[in-house]
Amino acid sequence: MLKNQNMESIKKGRVFIKTYGCQMNFYDSGLIEDGLLKKGFNNASSLDDADIVILNTCSVRDHADHKIVSEIGRLKGDKKIVLTGCFAKQIKLKREKGIDIHNAGIPIDYCFAPDEILSIPDILANDFEKNYNGDISNRRHKTTTATKDDYQNFNLVEEYFYNKNVNNSFATIKIIEGCNNFCSYCIVPFVRGKERSIPFSIIYNSAKRYADKGVRELLLLGQNVNSYLSPDDDKKDFSYMLESLAKIDGIKKIKFLTSHPKDFNDKLIELICKNDKISKGIHLPVQSGSDKILSAMNRGYTRRDYLNLVEKLRKGYPDAAFSTDIIVGFPTETEEDFNMTLSLIDEVGFDFLFGFKYSPRPFTKAFEIKDDVPLEKKKERLEAVFEKQKKIFNSILNSLKGKRVNATILAVDKEKNSIEFEKGILFKGCGLNDRMIYIVNNNKDIYKNLRIGDERQVEITYVKNNRLYGEVLK
Repeated sequence: MLKNQNMESIKKGRVFIKTYGCQMNFYDSGLIEDGLLKKGFNNASSLDDADIVILNTCSVRDHADHKIVSEIGRLKGDKKIVLTGCFAKQIKLKREKGIDIHNAGIPIDYCFAPDEILSIPDILANDFEKNYNGDISNRRHKTTTATKDDYQNFNLVEEYFYNKNVNNSFATIKIIEGCNNFCSYCIVPFVRGKERSIPFSIIYNSAKRYADKGVRELLLLGQNVNSYLSPDDDKKDFSYMLESLAKIDGIKKIKFLTSHPKDFNDKLIELICKNDKISKGIHLPVQSGSDKILSAMNRGYTRRDYLNLVEKLRKGYPDAAFSTDIIVGFPTETEEDFNMTLSLIDEVGFDFLFGFKYSPRPFTKAFEIKDDVPLEKKKERLEAVFEKQKKIFNSILNSLKGKRVNATILAVDKEKNSIEFEKGILFKGCGLNDRMIYIVNNNKDIYKNLRIGDERQVEITYVKNNRLYGEVLK
């Protein structure tokens, strides 16, 4: 009888997961949610409705830290607060080192580092089973932590990866956790740990299962995907993985995030350019266009190295599209350094750009350097980056008018693309370089015969509000 009571109490546990930051965190939140649902917990409809609030956090910039601390302060009622993600690891490190900083003592009940997330469902379930009446209001707050790196437990990883819920034609698979690069501004190696690649067999079998369930597009995820090496066979690198996954029946497209320019070798370039299942939309963070700043950041490449890499990729596939990350205001960055970044943005011609003001991060090498670029100057430089990128993107889009593209037909999202949907635009096409083209209904006979997943040729006819529009050809 006690066991049934325990399960009933777990089912009363309503959990709300709030995720901050990168796609890796959103993927991790999905794993946590899957595990909790299997343990009998329910999803809460909102923060207010939850018994347990899980905050999967970011710590890449100081602003993210303050945002999370403020969120915890706003939580009302006697809820269990579970902190996980990169900020959680930062808190644990501060406590371990005895650092007396205001956010090291925030009121939380559980604190899990990113490499402990697979333990969350078991620990919460055990806690509820010990209090099987479901009453958590009279329990004293405490901090509980897991003690092992879950990503070294391959049986546990396989269970989570292989059994991950899939409900559409797109799926994400984490292939590597952590980072060994120690860029001088970046907290990731400290909060995510050293690189640990997931065994190739787990990734391949997961992808095969997803394909059997109707998945047609995969996103391979990691802090640095192109340094992947299967722990049980170092011949199975990132190129081997891409080539193997591309051979799975049903998989039509493979994307990946994020790549480090220094690890982008010629074998990988050739494979990406020649294999028509591998995305030609490539996110390639450069951070700065100044060799002085790149060296101070410990990026491991020069401006010329980066430009040569882009040139090789474009030579192999002329329609490749690039996106990047830029940091402005890194310590000692002069106007000359910044202008080198602007000129690199011009020279490459990025489709998309993510720009950030430099923010000192604890434990990093740059944290010890004086943050000597004033905040107003950082804001001014960031605005200049965005303004330049806006013009470049507009120029790229307008240069595509009249071009014919082989594209996969997708559905227009009624909520995300409400303007197009209200105009009767129900479909969009996505090419190999991930540029979206909204399909105009100029030929009713063709339009009514379109099906999601069709491969069709689309002619780009016009550009409006930084979006491409086109018609499906017969």
